[in-house]
Amino acid sequence: MKSKILVIVIAIMVLGMVYTVSGVDIDDIEVELSKTETGSKRNTLEIEPGDDFWVHITLENPDENESDVDVTITIMIEDNLVYERDWNNIELVEGEDKIISIASGSFNEDWFENEWEKNLMGYLCGDYEIEGELDDDIEETDGATLEINGDEFDTVSMDPEKPSVDDKVTIYVEDDRGDEFDDVNVKFTRLGDDDSWDEDQNYRKGTTDNDGEYTTPYTLFKDSRFNDDPYGKYQVDVWYDGYCKETFTFDARRTLKITEIPDNPKAGSTIKVKVTDDNDNGLSGATVGVSASGGYQEFYNTDSGGYASFIISSPGTYSLVASKEDYMDSSIGSITVQLMGSIGPSISPADSVVGSAVTIAVKSTTGSPFVGATVIVTLPDGNTERFTTSSDGKVMYTPTTYGTYSVNVEADAYNPATGQFKAHNTLKITTSGEMKVNTDIKVTVRDQADNSVSGASFTVGGQSGTTDSNGEFLFKPGKPGDYTITIKKTGYTDVSESISVTGGLSIQLSATEISLDENITVAVVDDDGNEISADLQVTKPEGGKESIGEIYTPKNSGNYIVSASKEGYQTVTAGFEVSRRALDLTSTIKNNRLSVIAMSSGVPVKSIIVTIDAPLLGEPIDIVTDDLGIATLDISNLNVTGNLTISVNERNYDEVWLSQEIPGEGTGTYLWLIIAIVAVIGLGLAILYLTTTSKIKGTEEKSGSSRKESSPDDKTKSVFDKGKKKTSLHK
Repeated sequence: MKSKILVIVIAIMVLGMVYTVSGVDIDDIEVELSKTETGSKRNTLEIEPGDDFWVHITLENPDENESDVDVTITIMIEDNLVYERDWNNIELVEGEDKIISIASGSFNEDWFENEWEKNLMGYLCGDYEIEGELDDDIEETDGATLEINGDEFDTVSMDPEKPSVDDKVTIYVEDDRGDEFDDVNVKFTRLGDDDSWDEDQNYRKGTTDNDGEYTTPYTLFKDSRFNDDPYGKYQVDVWYDGYCKETFTFDARRTLKITEIPDNPKAGSTIKVKVTDDNDNGLSGATVGVSASGGYQEFYNTDSGGYASFIISSPGTYSLVASKEDYMDSSIGSITVQLMGSIGPSISPADSVVGSAVTIAVKSTTGSPFVGATVIVTLPDGNTERFTTSSDGKVMYTPTTYGTYSVNVEADAYNPATGQFKAHNTLKITTSGEMKVNTDIKVTVRDQADNSVSGASFTVGGQSGTTDSNGEFLFKPGKPGDYTITIKKTGYTDVSESISVTGGLSIQLSATEISLDENITVAVVDDDGNEISADLQVTKPEGGKESIGEIYTPKNSGNYIVSASKEGYQTVTAGFEVSRRALDLTSTIKNNRLSVIAMSSGVPVKSIIVTIDAPLLGEPIDIVTDDLGIATLDISNLNVTGNLTISVNERNYDEVWLSQEIPGEGTGTYLWLIIAIVAVIGLGLAILYLTTTSKIKGTEEKSGSSRKESSPDDKTKSVFDKGKKKTSLHK
């Protein structure tokens, strides 16, 4: 946290001296500060950078009433005017203090010149004294202290460190924790000729991005805000609420350029270069430094036209840099000094084609391109043509006839050099027609300009001859294989080309549609109808491939493609379809258990998936048939009514579905009725049993004297036996 203090002193100028004009006198004035208009007032106020505050001026204890008092209130901060306003018709009441409140936001109004807002003084943590006074005979001064306490940026950097007007400038900011700081305000201001800030100066403002960087959208030279005069000192302000403003300056100086550097100067000759400014004006008094490896370094000054002249006696590559006070150093240039000696041409290609360009490159002894050398080309017929090497040290020459060409290279102070190249015509072969056995193939011979070549000799497959007036001949191969066509003619480069001739195949299938578990027989014949062996491959419905023999048994239904291939023959294909097996489904529901039976041609189908669905079921349910072709499902907990949809979708069986009705609530009602009837009958039988037992017991008691006394166990057993017998009678 950085803490700096602003001491505020308010000057109140009373127009015409209030004690004589209005007849009102005051005891004193008091200046206090607060964070809000109605907040607690104090002589010392602490705020953060960017916070607003209020200035309260109290006119203490007027000695009488007055309604038209005029005063001028002026606020100065460090000799800078930030507020000035006439307050007219102030009403004073005898004995009552009059408070005038001014918000710091008022410092930004445009009806007077101030730098509080434009120079971001509210973000500037520093010690500043603000003074004021009353006019004429009343000399009253009062002040308050404003303490601005803020955090410091961990890093504020600029790239490049010393920008020129041709640079875009990047400001990088980190917060007090060292993290990249986004949305920080950045302002570039072009200062005046006296290098001081003024509110009317041009500026560009932006904010940092997520990487903590703000880059000017243009170079200073191209920025419309500065390009009237981009050279000079710039002030950079970086600020953010709660952080003390960072301010620094930099000089954007003019740049130097070295121009008119000669190409390939010779050792011992005078070399002249020119130093210019951004507007390409020659600069006198600049220094040109010439250096090379090994410690060589010399300095030369430019004349009134901006030229520096010097002599280098040794060949090699030298670095050039221009410098001048108040200017940026030029970029490093280079110059290669050559030693006078022999030069030689490099010709490419040495074996060229008539009508195609040949490159004749001339280089110095140091290997750099030689500019301005004379190149003399002697044609096969003895005629000559003269050329001069261009800035890349080359001559491009196009021969028009075949033969040998001689090349001579000449240059002042250099020994002449020679070379040669050959030019010839080329042949190319094109074929048309099917490349098949016993079929005419037309061969056409043309040159590099696509002109037909007649009278050219050809050989192919034991056949030979010459091309006709159209540069053509016919060739009929007798068997499959590779054939080489060779063409020759005087003045042309021989050419050979290989072609592949194939025979024809066809596939014969025993059927185009079969059922599963059936076989299909494949036969392959050539164009003459002779059956031949070939590599057979089948592409299955699911996309997989496998090699097969002459008899093939498919495992799944669908469409199959059979291909036959043989070296020297064209690959052919044929297709067949395997149909699905028939499938029968039946279903029943008994005791809340669904049973589905799957049969195919009277045979149970095991291990197939049966899908059960219903409108309120949610997700369909899959069940699988057992060895008897039966799949079952307990539907007691499904909580569905209506119909179940039962379906099977197996790739090798017909797609089948059926509907099974779920027993409704009526069936349950009858069941409960039957249970109730049985319960009533049972209750009646129980009552009858108890009544009969009671009568028998009474009869036994009456005849107790004539019966032997028996044990309790015997009585119980007897009753049980009697009851048992009675029950059996009811049964």
